[in-house]
Amino acid sequence: MKMKHLYIGLTAVSMLSVGCQDQFENIKPSGSSLSLEQVQNGAKLSAERAEAGIPGLFNQLNAREGIYAIQGDFGYPSFACRLEHLGDNVVTTTQGYNWFHSELKHEQNNLKGAIATVWAWNASYKNIKLANDIILVNRDLREDATARPVLGTAKAMRAWDYFLLAQLFGKTYKGNEQALTVPIIKEDTDPKVLEDNPRLTNEEIYKFILADLDDAVELMKGYTPSAKNFLSEAVVYGIRSRVHMVMNNWKQAAADAKKAIDLFAEKGGAPYSIADCSIPNFDDVQTSKNAMWGVIIGTEDPVTKSGIANYTSMFTSLCFGSGGYTTMVDTWKRLNRRVWDQIPTTDVRRDWFVHEKAMYGYTSPILKKAYGDQMTMESAKKNNITDVAFLSYKMADYPLTVVKFAPTNKSLTEAENSVDFMLMRVEEMYYNYAEATAMGGDIAGGAKILTDFVKTYRNPGFNKTFADAKALQDEIYFQKRVEFFGEGISWFDMLRMKKGLDRVDVAKKDDGGYPELTRFNIPAGAINFTWQLPESEEQANKAVTKNNNPAITGTPKDMF
Repeated sequence: MKMKHLYIGLTAVSMLSVGCQDQFENIKPSGSSLSLEQVQNGAKLSAERAEAGIPGLFNQLNAREGIYAIQGDFGYPSFACRLEHLGDNVVTTTQGYNWFHSELKHEQNNLKGAIATVWAWNASYKNIKLANDIILVNRDLREDATARPVLGTAKAMRAWDYFLLAQLFGKTYKGNEQALTVPIIKEDTDPKVLEDNPRLTNEEIYKFILADLDDAVELMKGYTPSAKNFLSEAVVYGIRSRVHMVMNNWKQAAADAKKAIDLFAEKGGAPYSIADCSIPNFDDVQTSKNAMWGVIIGTEDPVTKSGIANYTSMFTSLCFGSGGYTTMVDTWKRLNRRVWDQIPTTDVRRDWFVHEKAMYGYTSPILKKAYGDQMTMESAKKNNITDVAFLSYKMADYPLTVVKFAPTNKSLTEAENSVDFMLMRVEEMYYNYAEATAMGGDIAGGAKILTDFVKTYRNPGFNKTFADAKALQDEIYFQKRVEFFGEGISWFDMLRMKKGLDRVDVAKKDDGGYPELTRFNIPAGAINFTWQLPESEEQANKAVTKNNNPAITGTPKDMF
């Protein structure tokens, strides 16, 4: 059984540092509280005590109903689910039982009051306030060895939140350097400014993001956190690599990705092997050798205690002991068939999606290897496990359902839903390293990095040549669509690489498995990809009232 992870929160200090005063002035993170003086003194006493100020920054990632009082808000994993449904990889139902059907149909993703829009805005600025508070407390303790990683963590998390906001509420950086993003609040921003706080340009906010990350890199040299739900030195390099990728600073992106790989390797980290990928996995951040950073979910966490209001229940397919929402109401998360058709038969990831017709429905080699005959109807009846029989029985109607995510403790009958959520895996850094190397001018070098990685860890039969860097980049885009299915990464790649939504092939009348009302494509650069600032910000900040993104009109039309 997983152990409970205790979090110590950080109370808000006197300075207001959010986008809308009335919305955030009563924010108090969960857990015990520390006064400003206690946090400052703790930073001077010991590394363990200094780190006590950090967890509040990560509480929101795993908060149940932290922004919305609805079951569909279970922290950052729920937001990642919304991003996945907005994209062109996840196929599922549009019935009312699917909590993410609005995103799947693109009904409201960039409207001022949309769930995804408001969640991203409120959660990010809530976290930015906490980061600002910690920075304010520790900024004069830069030479104190125990305070340095605390300050560095706060700066890196502030950068991460602003980076998230900039990507969602503005156009992607390259070619849109003067386009507007979001207002910025620093640790010493005068509260009076918040009522008339203009949106920064891409150029301005990315300069600020990089300054925070550059400082964090220096402050966190040699730092290893007590658990992987905190940031490490390697993760900060990984975040900075992501930022440089968006900015098309290819040489810097490659260097940071390689540094993240090397630092992580020094601590024993490595990509999942082909054997690791040959059974359901991706369930435990702390023990997984490939997880650099993630949301660790314990047995006593509110999202676990909720029963079904968690990522395990909502997106994975093998939670039968405690009951999974997906398995109970048939909202199975499947891969776009047009994507799966491109996965070579020699690629282990092909089996992350059920596809072999068996006696009791569709199954997958990785399920056979991990669970033998436990999922057959006969075995289920013998052991009085009716829910497990559901999978093999129902799978005949839902081929290409994802089974890459193991259930809690890798047990089909575990009596809880507490699968962790990975925010950064080392595999991503290999893809960044390959793409940035090629796009930076060394096509042969980038091709070698990609080929060596894929042949070693995913597909021994991989053997492609690339006419130019763009061809290699397109291959990486495809690779990552498969590799990070369900992890909330592909949407950002779509924005960064200026790809359009590609769900269906109209000429071939191939809908990829998408149901009615979701069978459409959206061209790159469409307004659908740029979110409006929430109405609450318009009301509180006159600088954005007449300077918000234009709204789309209507829902995309089904193309069949």
